[in-house]
Amino acid sequence: MEVVSVVCNAASYRPGDPFATSVAYMLLDLVSTTAAQDGRDYYDISGAYPVAFAYGHATCRPTLPGGDCETCLTNAVAQMGASRGDSFGATIVLVDCRVRYEHYARSWDSTFIRAAACTGRCSLADFFFRFLP
Repeated sequence: MEVVSVVCNAASYRPGDPFATSVAYMLLDLVSTTAAQDGRDYYDISGAYPVAFAYGHATCRPTLPGGDCETCLTNAVAQMGASRGDSFGATIVLVDCRVRYEHYARSWDSTFIRAAACTGRCSLADFFFRFLP
């Protein structure tokens, strides 16, 4: 599955951090639940530890069959982990799906960095407006 872009928060957590557990639970739920949702669009909050909430969003093209959506999201999560698995936030965009998680609800700040280029030619501003909710 083709990766369009990856954005990761420059801040990272340490091994054993409770946030890692919250992210793991949340990503599993996003992958297993999104394909069954109307419009293939799902938001989630994981509070495996009350002080380490993880907020997430996953979406697939609405016309993508459920099994293909789940496969796309599974690949996205695997590639996200390979890119920067210890980040406090990340977004990966594949051709047919997108996964996003972060430590804060719907906040973007200057610590987000662009880890991969857009397909074709686009600026960083184009990337944020085109691919991020």
